[in-house]
Amino acid sequence: MFRKYILPILLLTLIASCRHKPEFIIEGRVPDSSFEGSRIYLVALDAPITRKVDSTIVSDGKFSFRLTSDSTIAKIIRLPLKYNNMTEDLVVITEPGTIQATIAARSFGGGTPLNDKLQIWKDMKNRNDSLQGAVFSGRDLQKMKQKSIDSLIAVANGLRDSFMPGVKTLISENTGNGIGLLLFKVYYNLLPSDFRKEIDTRTEGIFYKRDAQLRNMRIKD
Repeated sequence: MFRKYILPILLLTLIASCRHKPEFIIEGRVPDSSFEGSRIYLVALDAPITRKVDSTIVSDGKFSFRLTSDSTIAKIIRLPLKYNNMTEDLVVITEPGTIQATIAARSFGGGTPLNDKLQIWKDMKNRNDSLQGAVFSGRDLQKMKQKSIDSLIAVANGLRDSFMPGVKTLISENTGNGIGLLLFKVYYNLLPSDFRKEIDTRTEGIFYKRDAQLRNMRIKD
């Protein structure tokens, strides 16, 4: 009698588990009250070429998104373009789990392994960008001699060159997820062609298949 009922129960359990796909949840906040009631968007990394967009409304300084997870994909959280000078877009990896996201002049997010790692990279990038900016800050290049300008450029290039090995390592370590895709795209023109070819071969061209803008960049190479 037991055997008569065990197979239907197992089948029902299997069907239920198939229907319940892992989710990616964003629990977000926008501290600046001037954005209350504004629409906020979750767009594809290669938008506007890929036009799939989710949106919601900022209410009580909060917003949320819930979608099927996919750790190979990166998406962008952003407020309307008219607020570009006031807030910073936030890139997230849609892996299973829940992240806490804050959209502000300096946006940040974390709470899942890949998004925590992405935030660490972003902090490193912000420090590097600040150093790069400091090289030229307060200087009137038009009044400087070319030799002095060349020296400043050399310092800036040195900072960039010391930063790029870490970027290449992150790409190499994350070819199977959205971090690798994001960094490969962001630094595409700074990556040596042999490194790009190596990643292309290792991933069987998957980055180009997932991102229409990357495909266009390769065509123009």
